[in-house]
Amino acid sequence: MDIEHDTGEAVERSKGDGQSILLPRDALPGAITILPQEARPVFPGQAFPIVMHAEHWQSTVEAVQARDQNVIGVVASRRAFDSAPNAGDLFEIGTLCRIHRVHRDGEQLHVLLEGVQRFSIRNWLASEVPLAAQVRYYPVSEEKLTEMREAFRHGHLQVEISEEPFSLAEHRQFLKNNE
Repeated sequence: MDIEHDTGEAVERSKGDGQSILLPRDALPGAITILPQEARPVFPGQAFPIVMHAEHWQSTVEAVQARDQNVIGVVASRRAFDSAPNAGDLFEIGTLCRIHRVHRDGEQLHVLLEGVQRFSIRNWLASEVPLAAQVRYYPVSEEKLTEMREAFRHGHLQVEISEEPFSLAEHRQFLKNNE
């Protein structure tokens, strides 16, 4: 099973004139399938492979294909996967990822993803695998995304890790203030 994309030619986007055409591949869906991730955080501009147990995650890949989106929301899990996680096991912030390739090799699925944009979960549409949610996006400018990609490629992307406890209430207030 493969999901592959014809990327075609690069199209230069206009800079805020309001006259640019939104290509179907650039439209972000309001409802997406969610893939829990326990190993590491995912950021826009980052490409990464994931190897998953096919028995647990085949239905998630099929849900993406049924929606004909070729994107999936990757959200960090609050716990290790002893069993299939549900909506309550996941954080509320994730990254929309473009699926470049899915390959089944025996009992494993090999998936190549590229982070596209951060989002928060507004409402769960399905709280068990395959998980699905309505989301709200937090855009990153083309300039900032290009800068982040270049820094990542050269191993210079600075990620701050705070020793202070994370406050979800403060994060929500920050998001509200920056709508």
